[in-house]
Amino acid sequence: MVKKEASIGNTEAQKELDQFEELTKSASAGDAKAQYELGMFYANQSNVDDHEQKQEEWLLKAAHQGNIQARTALISFYQKKSDKIEDIYNENDKKQAIEANKKLEKWLIEDANQGDVTAEYELALYYMNNYDVSVHNKAVEWLEKAANQGLTEAQVRLGKWYLEGANGVNKNYNKAKAIFQNLADKGNVDGLYYLGLCYRLGYGVVKDESKAIELNKLAADKGNIMSAAYLSIGIFNRY
Repeated sequence: MVKKEASIGNTEAQKELDQFEELTKSASAGDAKAQYELGMFYANQSNVDDHEQKQEEWLLKAAHQGNIQARTALISFYQKKSDKIEDIYNENDKKQAIEANKKLEKWLIEDANQGDVTAEYELALYYMNNYDVSVHNKAVEWLEKAANQGLTEAQVRLGKWYLEGANGVNKNYNKAKAIFQNLADKGNVDGLYYLGLCYRLGYGVVKDESKAIELNKLAADKGNIMSAAYLSIGIFNRY
């Protein structure tokens, strides 16, 4: 379309075409930044038949050269391609989705093994939500790694798993309470809510309704809807 427009005198199309050709030249010469930008260019060209293939091709080239933006974009690309595999019924599409799923695992493992805390957490979610239930038990290892590195999202999720006894984690109220106590001490809203829950139900601590209310007030002040609902029910029950 751009070439056709440029050929009939559209100066803006010609400018865009010149930029594309210059970008392709730089990318072909091995410029990682240009390779990344070219990959993202194809990401927005849904009218081009092989745009996904070219997007992956150039993002891979850039990622192999250590371009962080390309690695992030590539992981997002594979996540999108492999989303909800169980709901795909076309055999060819399903095959491509499974291949993307395996590629996603490869890139996440590579980054996680280098101590990338975000990749560790993403890998935990990858295993937890994977269509292949046989890998679900791998999630906790990577979640614990991310939590031990101080990633708040991982700590909250791990605490919840200890409360519920979920995803290969044995139920342990003492460990859950310890995690939420640490988070609450830092003012984390989820930590405050779940620590309040521990006090309300007597999980890992002596049951204390007054302490539960105090913690939920703090959480509600920070915008936690569940804490606000709990406090509202408590007020309602007094009348």
